[in-house]
Amino acid sequence: MKDINRDKTIVKAKSEYELLQEEIQRLQTEIANLMAERDDLICRECKEIAADYDEKIGQLELEVLHAQIELHKLKAIIEMLQASINLQKELDEAYARLEAEKKAAQFEEELNRKAEEAKSNREFKKSEEEKEEEWQREQEQKEQERKERKESEAKEKKENGTEKEEERTEDSEAERKYKSRTDEMKALYRKIVKVLHPDVNPDITEKENDMLIEATTAYREGDLETLRKIAAMIDSGAVGDGNVFDEEFDLERLREIVEELKRCVTVLQMEIYGIKTSFPYNMKDFLADEQAVVERQIELRNILKETTEDIVRLEKRIDEMTKGKY
Repeated sequence: MKDINRDKTIVKAKSEYELLQEEIQRLQTEIANLMAERDDLICRECKEIAADYDEKIGQLELEVLHAQIELHKLKAIIEMLQASINLQKELDEAYARLEAEKKAAQFEEELNRKAEEAKSNREFKKSEEEKEEEWQREQEQKEQERKERKESEAKEKKENGTEKEEERTEDSEAERKYKSRTDEMKALYRKIVKVLHPDVNPDITEKENDMLIEATTAYREGDLETLRKIAAMIDSGAVGDGNVFDEEFDLERLREIVEELKRCVTVLQMEIYGIKTSFPYNMKDFLADEQAVVERQIELRNILKETTEDIVRLEKRIDEMTKGKY
């Protein structure tokens, strides 16, 4: 009689120690991905969204706010002039304008700050677009060199009689490791964070921590070459050797590590949620709706037109008051 149990494969159940090690590795990867996503939102995507918003809506909003502040200043001037008239005092338009300027100074300072921030975001977006174009040219050149090299090798094999009948599946675009400069930066930064961030690997050295700071700065400023350099050092084993969680810990310590990493995941998820529900990220869908953007532009232009007309009317009123035509 055939032994029915002979072909059964015996699978040894993993120990709790092994399961905890696997969970730690999974959480490390999740944390690295979340950190990269958060930093990408803060350092890059939100800046690009803000620049897009400023180009389509923000500039108009600033013009409206400047006009509204000017309107409020004129109203304040009229109130002070009217108070002097009521008290039969001499009208001092210069003093009234100075006082109105003082009251509006805080609002104008905030508007100027927003204008500078918008300018910075626009410059960032323009710089990134130029870098992306340069990156694409670099990739096209590499693809052309690769194609020429393959053709040269094929010709040499044919001349030497060593060419084999093989189906060619060359596709330069498919040979690219990354589709864009942004994709390459994200991938490199994710690799660096996974190896060098203290929340993922608490035993990193001071030198490695300095390298992480350098990488974060490079990512924020779009310095691809620095990210390539640091990633290459990691690949070569020059930094990031070993993982503190691969050492022999007792079960209780491994459980504590898992809980610590889970808390870190939760914090990062909350940070990302906060970014995605706040300005400028929460304008992403709106900016993609061309009709909604046009309607908002029309609304703002109408407000600006009405406010400008009110400004002209109040300036005329002030002129009449100071000339005694009230």
